[in-house]
Amino acid sequence: MFGRAPIMAPPGYPMPLPGQSYAMQAGAMPPASWSGVPAFSQPAPASSQSAPRPLFRAKGPDDPVAAGKATPTEMRPTILTMPSPEQLGVSCAKIADKESAEWTAARQRLDRLGAVGFQMDKTGQGGFRFTCLLPTVQPGRIHRIDAVAATEADAVRLAIDKAEEWALRR
Repeated sequence: MFGRAPIMAPPGYPMPLPGQSYAMQAGAMPPASWSGVPAFSQPAPASSQSAPRPLFRAKGPDDPVAAGKATPTEMRPTILTMPSPEQLGVSCAKIADKESAEWTAARQRLDRLGAVGFQMDKTGQGGFRFTCLLPTVQPGRIHRIDAVAATEADAVRLAIDKAEEWALRR
């Protein structure tokens, strides 16, 4: 057999009802004033001089339009107009088209050079470093060209120009 014998809880003692005294003996009748309802749950007697009960609701004050207290001009919503991006001088489509055309031309130049790989990094001073790897005449060896500039486009342009000069001297 595993374990021990079950532990039994001690016998409980009946709790007196609210309003019932401990001094009451078994079989004794409750006092005549006892109605069977605990004293704390009986409603307070209403007095003739008490103020009206406040109304508590879980919402904000009533809308003046719904209550019929608003004038016709208050009932109309305000129309807001927002200027278009072109009116503000913002045009993303033209910038994206120009950058994609420049990047396409740069990729074509790198392909003509036979670039093995390239990488763009941000420098700690806020500039950009573009690195491209070109194949050499010796098998298994590559030539690395780096260019640092203030913008990405300038870094790419400088690196590809250096790569084309190097390829002509090979």
